Amino acid sequence: QTTKMGKVFTAYASRKGLQVDQLRFMSDGKRIKAEDTPADCGLEDGDQLDCMMEAQGGFIMMEAQGESIMMEAQGGCSTEACRR
Repeated sequence: QTTKMGKVFTAYASRKGLQVDQLRFMSDGKRIKAEDTPADCGLEDGDQLDCMMEAQGGFIMMEAQGESIMMEAQGGCSTEACRR
C-alpha cells in the first residue's frame, strides 16, 4: 500500500510504447497522481484503473486491447502488461 503509483504508470506506459506524461490514470472518476499510493487513493485488491491518453481540449479513451490494470494491496500491478 506504500508503493508510489508512478511506478505502475511508468511500467504501463513502457509496455504500450508511450511516454507516461501522455497518459492520465483515474479511479472512480478521480485522477490519480504519480506520488499517490494505493492507500492514498483507497485502492484495494482487484480495483481497476482507467487509463486515458491526453489530447488537447480533453481526453481520449485509450484502447487497452482488452487489458485491465488490476491493483494489488502492495501497489503492484497484476496484469502481464504491467509486469514487463
